[in-house]
Formats: sequence, C-alpha cells, structure tokens
Amino acid sequence: MVDHDRGTRPDLAELLARGYKKQKLRAHSDFYWNDAVTEWALTFADNFDIQCEAKGKNLASQQVYERYIA
Repeated sequence: MVDHDRGTRPDLAELLARGYKKQKLRAHSDFYWNDAVTEWALTFADNFDIQCEAKGKNLASQQVYERYIA
C-alpha cells in the first residue's frame, strides 16, 4: 500500500473495491508503517498486552517504543 497515507487508518471495504486481495492485506508488513493504526492500537496499552506482528518484529517494536512511548 505504497500510496496510502500514513496518517489515515486503512478502510477494508475501500481497499477491496480498489482491487486489493484479502490474502495480501493479511500478510505481515515489514514494520509498522501506518501511524494512525499504531496510535489507535496503543490506546489499548493500559488494559492489554500488545503483540508485534511484523516481519522485522524486533526492530518494529523498538521503533514503536522509541517513537510513541519513550
């Protein structure tokens, strides 16, 4: 999703209408590329553990920590 705005959460219906396949949308990204999704997920951090699902999960989780938590 190279052309997707980092500050906007993706809309599944819109992406499917644009021709993206569900299987590709479910694939792990290399890192956390979408700031809006990361910020939304972190709103749950006080009540839940958040697991990192990314190809480069160690680096991705470190980037999230440095950018949003530290």
